[in-house]
Amino acid sequence: MKRGLKIAAGVLAALVIVYVAAQEIDDRRIAYEDAQWEKQQEADVAESNRIAFEAYFNHWQEKNLKRSQASFADAPPLVKAVVHDIVMGQPVTDARLAVLGKQEINRGYPETPEEYGYKHGFTDTLLREAVLSRNYQAAEALVRHGADVNYNGGEMAFTAVGMKTNFTNVISYIPYPDFQFGNQFLTLYLENSGDPNAYKYDGMNNLVSAANGENNLQGVLILLANKADPWFEVPDGKGYFYSSFFVSNANAGPWSCEMAFRVALQGYYDNAPPAKLDQLLKRYQTIAAQYIGVTGPSNLFSVWQLQRVLELILKGNHVEPTGAIAELMAMKVPDDIGGFILAPGQLWSPPDSLPLNKMPDGPEGTERWDGQ
Repeated sequence: MKRGLKIAAGVLAALVIVYVAAQEIDDRRIAYEDAQWEKQQEADVAESNRIAFEAYFNHWQEKNLKRSQASFADAPPLVKAVVHDIVMGQPVTDARLAVLGKQEINRGYPETPEEYGYKHGFTDTLLREAVLSRNYQAAEALVRHGADVNYNGGEMAFTAVGMKTNFTNVISYIPYPDFQFGNQFLTLYLENSGDPNAYKYDGMNNLVSAANGENNLQGVLILLANKADPWFEVPDGKGYFYSSFFVSNANAGPWSCEMAFRVALQGYYDNAPPAKLDQLLKRYQTIAAQYIGVTGPSNLFSVWQLQRVLELILKGNHVEPTGAIAELMAMKVPDDIGGFILAPGQLWSPPDSLPLNKMPDGPEGTERWDGQ
């Protein structure tokens, strides 16, 4: 009897082992199949995105070609051929540009209603086509052969500061997009006698304000490094002047605060002209007064950011806080509230940043650093 029980127990144990082993094999098979399914899903999405992007890009290129052909309808055959290569993303050889010569390279052609800048009365040039077509290699070659980067009052730079590295869906807009591709054109402009303080009446923007409006942190820093005046006020031509970059950017918005923090970190607010500094601090006094004694995560988040910004501005100008600013600086913010999107050294949002339309409770700042 006992022997029979032992045999039965042994058989049962063996069956259990077999069952467990089979279960493990089955679990591994399911895990493998799930992983393969996920890979296939990712591949399908990637292929779908590729097809959609290719269709979008081809449509965009066709529109550019149609527009450029209308603009250069009366141009010599060689110019038309160069325009075609530029728009189609092809390089332009030095030999061809040498034949054209500087005068023809800079010749302006009147725009047609299909042109991007038609309502402004812009003229089209070969360099303008290179910028609009995102053909940096062609732009570089044209500048090397004497193309004037200041066409249409700095249009090249205004286009560049809004040119994202990738064609980005507006629905997925993140706080600080990657503009490094467009900023190549901005740098080319500035390195070839482009005016860093160029401005336009439409929108009343100068370049640094335009870059700020796009949340192009890298572009703002490039312009400031190239002597753009952050205190420059755009005239309206009738005796009125619009707020400078520093003054217009002085607000409690999370992206404006982070921009101000990063600019202040580089010392661009330091040793400001007294009258300009007074104007700026007066604005911050008004903003600070609105946040004295606030509660709730969203408001305290703004307080945390304003404190970081004002600390750097005051320190860089050897000024002690007064009034509402002093009260704001003395406020205590819980350790789990506050932060920036960007970490030290980052110039655009990291890949895992939530799009603005998907941030459930406002800004997702987690980078708690003060520049010290």
